[in-house]
Amino acid sequence: MPSGTVRVVSYNDSGTIRVRLFPEGDARNVDRFQFWCESAERRLPVSRHLATALGINTAGVTKFVDGLDLLFNKLWGSDAIIVVGGHTVPRSLRRILQELVPLHAILVWADAV
Repeated sequence: MPSGTVRVVSYNDSGTIRVRLFPEGDARNVDRFQFWCESAERRLPVSRHLATALGINTAGVTKFVDGLDLLFNKLWGSDAIIVVGGHTVPRSLRRILQELVPLHAILVWADAV
């Protein structure tokens, strides 16, 4: 997900309002990403859908959001664990952290700035 602006378009999927994200990139990769998002949402309650996170409840809405803001502030929130200095963390410690991270959380490796 890019840190820049991402176009979001809502649509009606058999009575469920969903959104498609349009990040920059190769069209085939964007298509696969959109398919993955839709497939994942079908297994989640509506309260965890992207449209709900963005406050969209009707089809045909176009919105522009910051990609990283969407991930960290709307979707993951406290479920993201960020390890700064990612590439400098020894492999053994990486393995331990990956094994211990809670199942509901995501582990993000970030290089120090």
